[in-house]
Amino acid sequence: ASKYPGVDRKLAGPIAGGEGRALHTLLWQVFFSELGPSFGVDFSELVVFETLRQWCMEKTAKYTPRVVVADFNYSWHDGAAFCALIEANDRYSLNYREKVTANATENLATAFLTARKKYGIPMMLDPEDFQREASNFDELSIVMYLIMCYSKFQKRAEEKASIRKNAVVRRTSDQVVL
Repeated sequence: ASKYPGVDRKLAGPIAGGEGRALHTLLWQVFFSELGPSFGVDFSELVVFETLRQWCMEKTAKYTPRVVVADFNYSWHDGAAFCALIEANDRYSLNYREKVTANATENLATAFLTARKKYGIPMMLDPEDFQREASNFDELSIVMYLIMCYSKFQKRAEEKASIRKNAVVRRTSDQVVL
């Protein structure tokens, strides 16, 4: 049994032949095989995409009408949605009202730098690429980045919940009952 059952072994030849698209496909398949379970679902791109889209919509809903997450491409181009997502998960990490401007490149840089510094999320997206390739930006790169955000933010939320739970238990055990 393979560690990555969702990976197409027929990609080995094209990858050895230097086909970049085949390597991209392989990396995407491995990525889903590893992170699909963190969404509580089996390996299925459609389920992961929909779960991720719903999560992004819920987290950024209070930033409407400036931020409307409708897809994994144009909704993210001005950087406001990335900034909103970060602030929605930790209001102390980024001040949306102060940081988000009309300059898309600045917004994207702010979001990616904050995510890297505060959460260790690699800057795999380049703000200038969004402007250069505006009509043809790779949606899968945005999805991959958002999955990393989801994973880090969920882990942080679980850690915070555990700390709060332990604090309540500690306070309860310190009380004297007569």
